[in-house]
Amino acid sequence: KEVLTVFRDSTLLLSNSIKYVSYVLESYGREVVSKTYKHPLNKWWQAYTLDYARKVDTYLQSYNIIEAARLIIPYIHDFSTWYIRRSKDILSSHGAEVATCLRETGKMFSIITASLQPFSTERLWSTVKTQEDIESVHLTEITEYAKLTEKQKSLMLKMSVLRQLLSDIHAARKEQFVRVRQPLYADFSEFSADDGLLELLQTECNLLSKDLTRTEGEIYESETEFGKLKVDLV
Repeated sequence: KEVLTVFRDSTLLLSNSIKYVSYVLESYGREVVSKTYKHPLNKWWQAYTLDYARKVDTYLQSYNIIEAARLIIPYIHDFSTWYIRRSKDILSSHGAEVATCLRETGKMFSIITASLQPFSTERLWSTVKTQEDIESVHLTEITEYAKLTEKQKSLMLKMSVLRQLLSDIHAARKEQFVRVRQPLYADFSEFSADDGLLELLQTECNLLSKDLTRTEGEIYESETEFGKLKVDLV
């Protein structure tokens, strides 16, 4: 019963995600942009999907269907609750790039996952395919996937650290009964991250930049590979 519940929830999550994909492609997909993305969120999702495809392909080649299938649900959850949720914030500035990323990663996911989730992937394929593509995802061929570059590996690591940092800040808010909608002051003087990643952190956690050197009270402090971050929880 638990397995069926998880499978049903993930299928529903993917179904809702496909609606968003369709909306973005209709609204921003007409403009052709380079697949060399500028925003780190799109760069990360491209690398994340490539990593997923390589792992699934490795399992399928060794006929390890169970391990391959176990990767699907985490991917769908990260697609819906992380990439899609945050891509909405950059549609106004990077809409065409988001559309291109959704199309290319959607194709990659559909092709490598088609034998494991035939119906959902066919629906996604019908949404992301172009006139030059084959009609059905089940008629496509799995190609050899490129290895992740060192930059892609580094970005995936940075995003993992950032996601944990976001989770920790939200936990600190909850512990102090501070609502997410309430802006908090944060000291970024010793914190160094790419503009896109910093923007994700500030937007997600509703943080405003301020020097907290002389601030007293409940201060959340974190030190990661990005450096030291202070957040005033009062």
